[in-house]
Amino acid sequence: MKYYFLPEDLMALRKKVQELTDRVSEALGNIGISCQGGSDTFHDNFEHEQGQRISAMWSVRAKELNDILRQAEVVSVGSMSSDEVTIGKSVTVLDEDSGVTGNFKIGSYMNFQDDAQEEVVSYVAPLAKIVMFAKVGEIREGQIGSERKRLKIVAIK
Repeated sequence: MKYYFLPEDLMALRKKVQELTDRVSEALGNIGISCQGGSDTFHDNFEHEQGQRISAMWSVRAKELNDILRQAEVVSVGSMSSDEVTIGKSVTVLDEDSGVTGNFKIGSYMNFQDDAQEEVVSYVAPLAKIVMFAKVGEIREGQIGSERKRLKIVAIK
């Protein structure tokens, strides 16, 4: 399975993996320090047990993110079709049933960047799946939670 990322999100993912690796190393170091008194100091030793819990927790998360990173592929927005909704594009949709218009950007598999100007929705989210590869004027239908939605593509930029 491939996971698609905008360049800035892939860089942020790599940084997050490094941060988690550093946390694991720190926790393991703390385990070592907690046992400096002798080989039997790990019994009833809160620092030792806490270090093991923290190390295990961050190790699992680091492995999960490393697995994603190994299968990550960078998406260049410039190489995508300019007239359809794709990763990195902003889309304006009209909910045909409620008449409400919304604007959001289609983001990476995991979004690490905050965009103060608009909401970023991962391409794997139900909302994004409905509108992916649609063109202006197209109406798409799909399920979001318990609601069936009819969305008209108003603009793509």
